[in-house]
Amino acid sequence: MEAILDTGFDGYLSLPISIAVTLGIELTAIIPVEYADGRKSQELVFSVRVNFGGREEIVPTTLTAGAEALAGTSLLAGYELRLNFPKQKINLEKVSNL
Repeated sequence: MEAILDTGFDGYLSLPISIAVTLGIELTAIIPVEYADGRKSQELVFSVRVNFGGREEIVPTTLTAGAEALAGTSLLAGYELRLNFPKQKINLEKVSNL
């Protein structure tokens, strides 16, 4: 599955409701959140098994009413992200000293 890298999202993963329903994921928590526009809400958190960077792990995942999956910055812990705007290239590399 593809996901949009959302550098403003400090969580791990956010899935569209339509995808989450097909996965049969398990609710693990309800947490308070504050959005970039200042709104506050409660989010349902689910456990989802992902394969990222060649390893499998279970990450806390929220749901979105949008159509796109979002990858947050917590998923990228231990990686270096480089953006080359002129060449329109993105490079994500595991940091070896972590």
